[in-house]
Amino acid sequence: MRKPNYRGWIFTNKAAIYTHFGEALYGSTIGLAEAPLRYAIENNLILIVKTKFGTATYNNPKDWIKNAKKGKKYCKNPNEPIIFYFKDILPDIKKREERKKVEKKIEVSGGLWAYLENLKEKKPEEFKRLKQQILNTP
Repeated sequence: MRKPNYRGWIFTNKAAIYTHFGEALYGSTIGLAEAPLRYAIENNLILIVKTKFGTATYNNPKDWIKNAKKGKKYCKNPNEPIIFYFKDILPDIKKREERKKVEKKIEVSGGLWAYLENLKEKKPEEFKRLKQQILNTP
């Protein structure tokens, strides 16, 4: 399949980047067309969605399709609708920002072990939760 030519999409060897700085559909709901998403899935690309609210990343574009609402939009040809997947992007942006804060703390504090030792002393309940999460990770 050749690269789809959609406005706002950039395809690299490792990622499919969608930039949307216009108005959202409703609140922070963004719609992505099916063709570029299918291309990203077939080529195992990371999906990066940049909006005026922030940036969200998805390791697998199937995550976007799985949790999105399917809809049709008539753009160029009134006889052939384009299928879009609409999703509220704000929760994913907040998750990414939280993850980036933790990664920054780890880098600044001298690595993971220093961060965990500091967390163990100051917030033991959060340390236990994080330890459980690390142990349960495959």
